[in-house]
Amino acid sequence: MKRQIFLAHIPKQIPKVQARAMNRALSSGKTEAAARVRDTYLVRKRDVSETMELKKASANDLDGSLESKGHVMPLIRFRVTPKSPQPGRKKPILAQVLRAGGKSPIPGAFVAKVRNVASVYRRTTPKRFPNQRTLCACCTANARQREGTKINTE
Repeated sequence: MKRQIFLAHIPKQIPKVQARAMNRALSSGKTEAAARVRDTYLVRKRDVSETMELKKASANDLDGSLESKGHVMPLIRFRVTPKSPQPGRKKPILAQVLRAGGKSPIPGAFVAKVRNVASVYRRTTPKRFPNQRTLCACCTANARQREGTKINTE
């Protein structure tokens, strides 16, 4: 009889324990996913983690999820030399996106600050403007594959 009274509250605690276990697994999954991305790409953990949205489970709602949504990352978020504007620079901008590869020159590219944020740009015409912001080519390819469009990999 004493045991039944002592264990009577345990069935009420099961959803709380389940929610805590799910939330711990979700946060571990977020950390592991960011680590796997960083194994391939030279990007900061913060830049990867901010694209992930974690919806935690609660005792009343045992529904949790981890989603990664975001835009194509600008090239400046990877390893780029130089990171800040260098007026009069004659050497090409060097960039490395994949850990396995080396730094590659980007002909015609330059680093500029627009609205106090540095980014890599490339001229679209011989004129001074318009300029096109350079995005990570491999990320752009992955985004196009998900959208179902064909990519020319020649």
